[in-house]
Amino acid sequence: MALSYNKVMNFAGYQSLWFIAILGGQSFEWVLLLLILLHLTLCNDWKTETKIILSCAAIGISIDSAFALQGLYQFSEEPNYLPIPLWLVGIWLGFISTLRHSLDFMRKKPLLMTMSAGLSAPLTYMAGMRLGAVEFPLGTPLSLMCIGLAWMGMVPIFIRICCFFERGQRKSIRISSARSHSVTGNQK
Repeated sequence: MALSYNKVMNFAGYQSLWFIAILGGQSFEWVLLLLILLHLTLCNDWKTETKIILSCAAIGISIDSAFALQGLYQFSEEPNYLPIPLWLVGIWLGFISTLRHSLDFMRKKPLLMTMSAGLSAPLTYMAGMRLGAVEFPLGTPLSLMCIGLAWMGMVPIFIRICCFFERGQRKSIRISSARSHSVTGNQK
């Protein structure tokens, strides 16, 4: 019996990833990688999913890196390779993996998703602060406001990126379908 990957599994996977990243930090970064690879393995179209995850996560990682360089964030563990720790990179990869799955219903309502992200993202970062993963040296209100505004700017871009790659996927399927019909038609 094949395992069916559904929205509940995607949501549970992301929540697990988030808690492992926040509570485990650098010690459990390898688990985050395994969870992302598991997600891609369970996806119907891992190629499109990978393009979306990498494109969108690059934006979020860049914004968080810029915030860290400006002193908006300070992490409990010193980042090794980037201005942000790799576990936060893992959270970005995991969050983007929800866009076409457990958050797909929100993606179809861009304004609602944008406003929700503007409110919920700061709360998520605040939860990370309360769990000891991050501090806000410039003050919590300022930091949370910047995070909310950044997310309200990023979410519409994430939605557009998803649509762009999904359109490309559909176009590719139509072209290969037309080719296979023309090849079989020429053989008759």
